[in-house]
Amino acid sequence: MRVILIGAGISNALISLLLRRQYGAEIKLVVFDKARSIGGRMTTSYDSEENRHCYVDIGAQYLTLTKSNSTTTKFFQQLIDDNVIELLDRQNLIGMHEKPDKIDYVAPRGIASVVRYFFEQAVVEMNVSKHITKIDLNSTNNKFEISTNDEKLDEGEAVIVTVPVPQVLTQFKGTITKLIGIFFQQLIDDNVIELLDRQHLIGMREKPDKIDYVAPRGIASVVRYFFEQAVVEMNLSKHITKIDLNSTNNKFEISTNDEKLDEGEAVIVTVPVPQVLTQFKGSITKLIEDNKEIKDKLGQVKFSSRFSVGLFYSPSITNLNIPWHIYYVDKNENDCLRYLAIDNAKRNKNEPPFSFIAHTNVDFGAKYVEADKIIIGEQIKENIFQFLPKLPRNIRNVKYHKWKYSQVIQSYPDKPGCVLLHEHPLLVLAGDSFAAESAFEACIEAAIETVKKISDLFK
Repeated sequence: MRVILIGAGISNALISLLLRRQYGAEIKLVVFDKARSIGGRMTTSYDSEENRHCYVDIGAQYLTLTKSNSTTTKFFQQLIDDNVIELLDRQNLIGMHEKPDKIDYVAPRGIASVVRYFFEQAVVEMNVSKHITKIDLNSTNNKFEISTNDEKLDEGEAVIVTVPVPQVLTQFKGTITKLIGIFFQQLIDDNVIELLDRQHLIGMREKPDKIDYVAPRGIASVVRYFFEQAVVEMNLSKHITKIDLNSTNNKFEISTNDEKLDEGEAVIVTVPVPQVLTQFKGSITKLIEDNKEIKDKLGQVKFSSRFSVGLFYSPSITNLNIPWHIYYVDKNENDCLRYLAIDNAKRNKNEPPFSFIAHTNVDFGAKYVEADKIIIGEQIKENIFQFLPKLPRNIRNVKYHKWKYSQVIQSYPDKPGCVLLHEHPLLVLAGDSFAAESAFEACIEAAIETVKKISDLFK
């Protein structure tokens, strides 16, 4: 089988190695990248051909190992044994937070040498300076063809694309746009999301490979849109606390503390892992307890905590006296606030009635996570008015929210997209706990992986 890999960064380097280990000489691995050298976001830039010993890592600066991650440790050890990486010298470091469960490594020959090493181990055919812009399915031979703007380059039974998703969405043509761009493009076409206006932003780091969107009718409209497309039966205000296997009919029953609500041949749970471990009862807890590996890995999942305060103004307030729409607050400016926004302006509707949102930083959230949200919310509200003295105080309404589980700061090891607790009937843990991060893209990727695993079981 001929496998084409688009992108010469670390993701495809690792995928190549794993494919080679599994299939040996049965497959041909062919890599394409638009850059002149390998590395992707782990690129090393050299001064010149005459001065190749002078170089800088212009992307990733070092590699970080989580001590408890037995899977990634194997890859790190291979790099150490073959002298590709070595320990980072922390004696001459300023401002870097030390994490006891992490070990940092540098690559003496440049960070791109790590990528090069894995590609060499995988024995790939490398093609650089090839900007792939089109991936089309050839219905005659049932292979994917890859092309630049000028020429067809290759075709294969399998194509793996690891370039950043925004590039895929904006720069690729052909069959791939129908297959991969469907989620974002569907939202854009149906006017659920639109581009974020970056002209009135302060403190937000711009990432060249990212495209930011807002939801004019509120971010929840994105969730609602997909549920409506899926035609689901929705049951709200139902706090599920128990999932039990009914051995009589071989189905999983779901219940609140007070009543059984439903049963099914498959149950998918996407609530944050810490809630699963602390708030659920029934067969689900026994399945976790009986699998030490899964239990230990679930215990490693960590979330940050935050508080948010929403201020609502009456239509008579026609100006909030703020020149920006979004403000990312540096910790040196304020020890409580992290994110501020005129929320309707953020959604490209800068007119009354105005609403204002504030999120605290991670440290503040962690410090007060067990405190009452109203008491802390009042404290945050006063902090807002002190930080923004011209912001009108005559608000119409205020809402306080505590996000005990805000964003994943440590995912389930290996980020598999989901974990199967039971196959028949099916019980799956999924969601951003098993993804790379708490971002929409990562949730898409995790959802695709979850459906793939479920489909494999029901073939």
